[in-house]
Amino acid sequence: MSMRKRKSLIMMICLSLLLAACGGGSGSGTDDGAASGEVIEIGYFNCDMMVACPVAYHAGIYEKYGLNTNLTMTSDIGVLMAAGQMDVGYMGSNAVNNALNQGTPIKMTAFNHLGGSYYLVGSNEIETAQDMVGKRINMGPDAHEVNPEWRIIAHDAGIPYDPAEYEAYSMSQRDAFFALEIGELDGVLVCDPFMSLAEHRGIGHELAVSRMLPDGDWGFKTLLIMHDDFIQERPEEAEKMLLAHVEAIQYLYTNPIESGKIFAEVFDVPEEVGFRTIFQKTVDEGRTMTWVIDDERVERYYDMTQNYFDMLEWQDFTPQEEWVYHDLQNQLDLPDFDAFITEKVDPYYPVGMSYDDWLEKAMELYES
Repeated sequence: MSMRKRKSLIMMICLSLLLAACGGGSGSGTDDGAASGEVIEIGYFNCDMMVACPVAYHAGIYEKYGLNTNLTMTSDIGVLMAAGQMDVGYMGSNAVNNALNQGTPIKMTAFNHLGGSYYLVGSNEIETAQDMVGKRINMGPDAHEVNPEWRIIAHDAGIPYDPAEYEAYSMSQRDAFFALEIGELDGVLVCDPFMSLAEHRGIGHELAVSRMLPDGDWGFKTLLIMHDDFIQERPEEAEKMLLAHVEAIQYLYTNPIESGKIFAEVFDVPEEVGFRTIFQKTVDEGRTMTWVIDDERVERYYDMTQNYFDMLEWQDFTPQEEWVYHDLQNQLDLPDFDAFITEKVDPYYPVGMSYDDWLEKAMELYES
C-alpha cells in the first residue's frame, strides 16, 4: 500500500471513530414517562427512508401510545430478527428478501416508502453517470445480483450494471462517504443523508437516483416488519405500533420542520440537510411515504427482479401470502391515505413545489 493510501485509510478510520464518539446519530433510547410494559426492540437503518421510526420516538408518538421502545440503528435487523432479539424493524427490500429466504419468521404489516432513496453520487470531477464507468466506487462484487436499486440506476442511466466494469470496493455507506470526501473514491452509491451531505459540503453531486421501476410506476422499498412472535404474543402492542407508524408518517407530511430537525439530530447532519431530506421524501419524489399495503406493487417489484433483470439472489422467494400481512390494518380503523394527502398536505405543500418555496411555507407554519 502506498504512503498516500495508507494516510488516507488512517484518516478515514479516524473520521469514523470521531463520528462514533460524537454519538453517530443513533437515535436509540428507551421511552420513559407514560410508557410502560416490556421493552419493544425496534431497528432501523441509517437511511432517509427510515425517518418515520426516529420521528415516532422523538416526537413522542410511541410514548403517546404507551409503548416502551428501544431504538437501534443497525444494518443487522434481519440477523437480530432471526435470533429473536428484535421485535420490529424498518427494513429495505433487500434485507426483507434475504431474511425471508433464510426462514426468519416475519410479517410485513405496513408499507413505509415506495422508492427514490438510492443515489449514485459523483465527485466534483465526475460530470455524468457515464463518466463513472471504470472509476472507483463502493460496490460489492455481486451488487448486480443482489441490489435491485443499483440495477434500476444502471438501467435508467444507460451504464453497465456489472461491478467488473468499475473499480469496485466493498464498504459501508458511511465509510464510502468519508472515502469520497478524502478523494479515495470517485463516486458512491448511498442513500440520504449522504447524498445531501455531499452536496451541502461541496464534495460531490447527484448523478442518478433509483426511483420508479422500469415499467414506469413505483414499487416498494422499505416496509414496517414485525416478528411473528411479537404479533402473536403481544397483539395490543402490535396494533399500537402500527398506529404509531401511521401517525409518524402523517407527522412527516404535516410537520416538516420538526421532522427535519429530528432527522438532523439523529443522523448527525446540519439542519439544512435534514430539511432537504424531508422535502425529497414528501414533495420532490411525490407522496412516496405511505402506510398502505399494495400487493400489486410487491408483485411488480418481484417480477422486475426475477424476470426483467433476472437477478440470481431473487429467484427463490417466499410467497406473498406467507409474509404480506393485512390482518392488522384490516382490524384497525386507519385513516385513508389519499384523503389525508388531499385535505392536510396538498393545500400547503403541492407536488412540484420548489424547495425554496416549500421551506418558506414550512417555516411560516412552524413559526405561526
